[in-house]
Amino acid sequence: MTPNPDDKISLASAEENSRATIARETILRQDVADTPVDTSPVSGQTKGNVESDTGTRYGFTKIHAAGGIGRIWLARDRDLDRDVAIKELLPENAGHAKTVARFLREARLTGQLEHPGIVPVYELATRAGTHFYAMRFVRGRTLTAAVESYHRNRIDGRDDSLEFIALLTAFVAVCNAVAYAHSRGVLHRDLKGDNVILGDFGEVIVLDWGLAKIMGQPDELETDAVPIQNLPDNAQDPGLTLQGEVVGTPAYMAPEQADGRLNEIDQRTDIFGLGAILYEILTGQPPFVGTNTLEVLKKAIRGSPAPPRDLWPEVPAGLEAICLKAIAKDPRERFSSASDLAQDVQRWQEVQRRQAEEQYRLLADLIPGIVWTARADGSIDYANQFWFDFTGMTLEQTLGPGWTAALHPDDIDRVSRVWSKALATGELVEINYRLRRADGVYRLFLARGKALRDREGKVVKWFGMLTELDHVE
Repeated sequence: MTPNPDDKISLASAEENSRATIARETILRQDVADTPVDTSPVSGQTKGNVESDTGTRYGFTKIHAAGGIGRIWLARDRDLDRDVAIKELLPENAGHAKTVARFLREARLTGQLEHPGIVPVYELATRAGTHFYAMRFVRGRTLTAAVESYHRNRIDGRDDSLEFIALLTAFVAVCNAVAYAHSRGVLHRDLKGDNVILGDFGEVIVLDWGLAKIMGQPDELETDAVPIQNLPDNAQDPGLTLQGEVVGTPAYMAPEQADGRLNEIDQRTDIFGLGAILYEILTGQPPFVGTNTLEVLKKAIRGSPAPPRDLWPEVPAGLEAICLKAIAKDPRERFSSASDLAQDVQRWQEVQRRQAEEQYRLLADLIPGIVWTARADGSIDYANQFWFDFTGMTLEQTLGPGWTAALHPDDIDRVSRVWSKALATGELVEINYRLRRADGVYRLFLARGKALRDREGKVVKWFGMLTELDHVE
């Protein structure tokens, strides 16, 4: 399914459709056990359901997405006065037992995965004899859209390291959500950027558990086989999800998944899917690309995508190694868990942060002038060796607002006003003021400060340099 760019409410991917009217609903409430995930077969009416009339609880406002067996509504929960997303089985599928069973299993299985990174299910119900379930309403964009934006900026020469860090941070969150699902014995089997939503307030949500299965159990729902040899040469978009003997999205599939070897699919298959998402973050495209589904499936079965640095030479070598391990053709060579994959990415980030900080401080100590950094509130958190040599102050005396003890008393008010304005606006700071050196003599400096902003424009760090101008008694 293809994302709808005109609507920021992203709980599925497809095109906006038409409006519909509200019918009466019957709630099918299901008690969800804490552990383990319910693995019993699902039928149209499962024991333990309690029926009650909800009247017109939900106001079905418009269709946001539509797929082969269901559609997503944007709706209003009148009882709780909140917006929700509702996934509804298409009416024409209501009489198809296997399709109904798959839909109900998706709702119940997702509802039992209680994790901040997995979309919560509020209730399972029916209206006009058609099943639906209500979910959290998430505003944001897909991870794929965020990746595309980052690589457009990179190609245009507007490479933003903070944006790249944000993508890696979101990826780690996806890994942790999948690790939780695995701990509950659940495989996703359709991991890709389009099934991850980045919320407007930092949320990272994994969606669409329609192909999920319980580890170690045969999948009785995969009986309508769609063998690879039966796909036409011009089969549909390889970025769309297939169901049948070949389960998942071809462009992101592990070899065993693309080849339809369902008995070989386990948590390492999801590890491959996570690696494919990382591949897309690094390169701007999924591991397997082609003009049609059959071509892409054949590439996925061979399982040898181009190394990321072949597509973009500036991909960090450490991240490439992590990615290639995650998408290794042999499942035994992949990470043993999603948590291990997340931790390797985090370790790489921490090493990069430390190396960058060490390089910055080494360079700063070589400069014959004062270099400093400050937190967003203006409190000093680092000064180079020249500062300590010049003022005779210790690190403890310097940190925070302590550095102002070296300011000439007549300059303090003026500097405070300029700095307060800079903190409010994030604009370049440029001001002259006098600093007392260790022997008590004041010297005049030109101070310049520049704010580092995040992708939302918020100041996250200040960098500054002081250049000595003249001697003042």
